[in-house]
Amino acid sequence: HNPGGAGAGRKRARDGGEEVACEVCCVEKVRASSECGVPVELVDWTLDEEEKRALYGRCRLAMCASRAEGFGHYILEAAANGCQVVTTDGVPMRSVLRHQVALATPCSSKGRNLGTSYSVTQKDVEVAGRRLLEGPYDPLGCRRNLEERIQSFRVHFGHLVDAIRGVKARVAKCGCDAHWSGDMPQRERCGQCGEEKHGELVSVNAQVPDKLVYRCPVCGTGG
Repeated sequence: HNPGGAGAGRKRARDGGEEVACEVCCVEKVRASSECGVPVELVDWTLDEEEKRALYGRCRLAMCASRAEGFGHYILEAAANGCQVVTTDGVPMRSVLRHQVALATPCSSKGRNLGTSYSVTQKDVEVAGRRLLEGPYDPLGCRRNLEERIQSFRVHFGHLVDAIRGVKARVAKCGCDAHWSGDMPQRERCGQCGEEKHGELVSVNAQVPDKLVYRCPVCGTGG
């Protein structure tokens, strides 16, 4: 789950001549697989940036099917280093990348703190990975994800600052329209039970920024 953190693991297996990098949360499972003769290389120590780039450079596919993410830095990191990425079809993972990515469909989901935790099966991850391996591989397309994210952040952050200052957006049409329309949204209470509504991001699709809606945590109503 965290390729650069202590105790994180990464396995690499060969498939049709290509190396496949897999982020794993449970190091012991990978260690057990390697002891059973499965062609897995376990990295269970903290990698420095040079080691991390070298490992990514030997791989084509990164398996980043997270249960949950705050943003998904390691998903973007893998793509920025030229890897195709398999990630979870859930918020916010589905919105991190636009190129050279395949989404694994969750088999279940549940509320987790202020977000959602998703579960994907090994089969769904494999199916998504096959789609990428059987299609064209474009390392420059992978790296383009980071360039577009940086540009998007600068534009959207500027619009957020303008909204806070009460200044009209400098660009007529922008993805910000999917988040905000008119004034900044105010916290409101549910018309049925009176509970204060909580903001959450609702996915539009893999190519469009998630939309902010307010829902009642008790009744589930909102929009």
